[in-house]
Amino acid sequence: MHDEGPPAPSPQSAAGASSSRTGAGSIARRPKKVERSCILCHRRKIRCDKKLPCATCTRTGVLCCYPAAEQPARRPRKTTIADVAERLVRLERTLVAISSSDANNTETGTETPSESAGMKGSGNDAGADESVTEEFLLQNGDSSHYMNEILISRVLEEEDELRSVLGAQDAVRQDVVDQSGDSFQPLDIGGLLSGYSPPVGNSLDLHPPKWQAMQLWQVFVNYVDLFNKVLHIPTAQVAVYKAIEDPSSAPADVVCLLFSVYFSAVTALEDDVVVGMLGQGKRRALSLFRRGLEMSLVQADFMETPTLTALQAMAIFLQTVRAHNTGRSVWVLSGLVIRAAQSMGLHRDGKSLGLSVFETEMRRRLWWCLSSNDGRVAEDHSITINVFDPAVNISFPSNVDDSQLYPGIQELPETRGRWTEMSLPLIMKEHCLTRARLYQVTPPHSTSAPSEAVRKEIVDRLMAHCEREYFQYCNTIIPVQRAGMLMGRAVLSKLDFVSRLQWNSFSNQNTTRGLLSNDDTLAEACQVLEYGTQIQSDELLRNYRWIVDVYPQYHVLLYILWRLCVKPTGPSVDRAWGQVDKSFDLEFGRLGFENAPPGSKWTVLKAFREKAVKIRQMVAEGKATGNGKGTSSDAPKDATDAAQEVNGFAGEELGSGFNWNPDDGDLPDWNELADDLKLDGFEIQI
Repeated sequence: MHDEGPPAPSPQSAAGASSSRTGAGSIARRPKKVERSCILCHRRKIRCDKKLPCATCTRTGVLCCYPAAEQPARRPRKTTIADVAERLVRLERTLVAISSSDANNTETGTETPSESAGMKGSGNDAGADESVTEEFLLQNGDSSHYMNEILISRVLEEEDELRSVLGAQDAVRQDVVDQSGDSFQPLDIGGLLSGYSPPVGNSLDLHPPKWQAMQLWQVFVNYVDLFNKVLHIPTAQVAVYKAIEDPSSAPADVVCLLFSVYFSAVTALEDDVVVGMLGQGKRRALSLFRRGLEMSLVQADFMETPTLTALQAMAIFLQTVRAHNTGRSVWVLSGLVIRAAQSMGLHRDGKSLGLSVFETEMRRRLWWCLSSNDGRVAEDHSITINVFDPAVNISFPSNVDDSQLYPGIQELPETRGRWTEMSLPLIMKEHCLTRARLYQVTPPHSTSAPSEAVRKEIVDRLMAHCEREYFQYCNTIIPVQRAGMLMGRAVLSKLDFVSRLQWNSFSNQNTTRGLLSNDDTLAEACQVLEYGTQIQSDELLRNYRWIVDVYPQYHVLLYILWRLCVKPTGPSVDRAWGQVDKSFDLEFGRLGFENAPPGSKWTVLKAFREKAVKIRQMVAEGKATGNGKGTSSDAPKDATDAAQEVNGFAGEELGSGFNWNPDDGDLPDWNELADDLKLDGFEIQI
């Protein structure tokens, strides 16, 4: 007689015991207690103490994983006819699903990027996209592996043991790296960041003292975080403080975040402040922290096992590094980070992947920051990219403060009309979405000529939305809100101004010069630049000045210089020259500008400015006037002749495609200039 119930199972066999219990009225069986070795010990064929974690994994510092216990080991049975029939049915269902997916893709092929990608703002249903019928997110500690190939996704969804094996692969591979001391890296992440030799040494030597590290963290929170907002400060600061206290025991991805925070904080400070805080110049501090980030990325194996924390570190770095370097390597690195994010499934909304509300919100923040920054970086190289893909299905983050979120939250708080920590990032994301909509209605994506009414409707809708949801609640007395409002208005005004110029170019009208060289258009261009110079000249916004360097106004400045060459006099000319001088003074003061690669935007702008200055000097000397009539019989007939008298003003100086020769007898109109410099058709992002 054995009336007693089964004994309490061990952690490893608990799941197996529960699955072996039968229903009411059945005979209770004592489950067989099977304690298996962890996957790593089993592969090494060494004894495992069967603890969690086991002694071997603890000693080697790797993730300890046990085989799934839901399916007890049993003797394989012979395959029957019924099994074969069941497999055939499953295969038929899979083939039908694939055909259905292809049909959906074909039917939705004419949608705009915003519609097919599910980008309708925070109210958009993340599950509305039906083009991807199967997707699977394999969680492995801090990292994850996203798959949407239908066969693999279905197999992994049904086979728990395969998921356990895949989850243990990273731990086994990392242990092999630890044992051998090196590994084959197809691409050294350090070379991507700096172009120097692979980093050697210990990143621990590059950390600042604890008190200085705390100061840099506070600078980041106060002056940098609100302009990208990929971190949840209340939870991130716990990991940051622990890492500052003992960097040697901190996870490698948290160390990446530390160095990215240090780098961005120094970017926000002026040189004399950096010297007083760190005892070294700004350039030296930036170089050290960048090197620390490179080394920690290699140690974190970012290329193979990216984590959310490491991607957050890269998002912060990619935004602030453009204040110092606009080289092609930054854009290439941005594409690499986008791929790493896609490999973790960040381009798919966490709601459709079954993730928690908090994690879903953080993934939304990070993805939109990376994708909008990727389109912005392309502006430095006149490269058009469509940052949106039909496979992207992710909603906007909510307009809430960090204090309203916490890891265990069950439902997002209601968004009310007010300025929050997310307001400026959301304005940038709305701008990014509108830019994609404009891109979709221009050639070659649209067969008909673009309508000014359509452009105006799209832009006006954006302006009204941002005014209604964000700007009206901004308190300009508060410095951070004033900086956010100025930066937001600068970006939106530039979008309206530049898109209007491009629509005029698309119209192919012969009256473009008269329309675009009028004083009202020049005054509007000056207003766009003045938003940035207000930030630069406001003493209370001193530590926010770095953001102006991240959003250079290439296209607007180019138009002003062209206008000053075509018509060097007028009521807004002095105002325009003031903005030109301020813009160039700021750009020449940027670290690394002297190393700008040939063909960059500032190479063209610099040549334009030199010619505009010479024309201005000739006008001031009385050799030409702005109204087209000379002051003497031997004076040139108009300001165009003044430009022709400037020696060396040939097309080769501005690029092989630039056709502005003084022998042609006239300066090009804006359409010709935009076409020759490849500025039309959204070749420069706006």
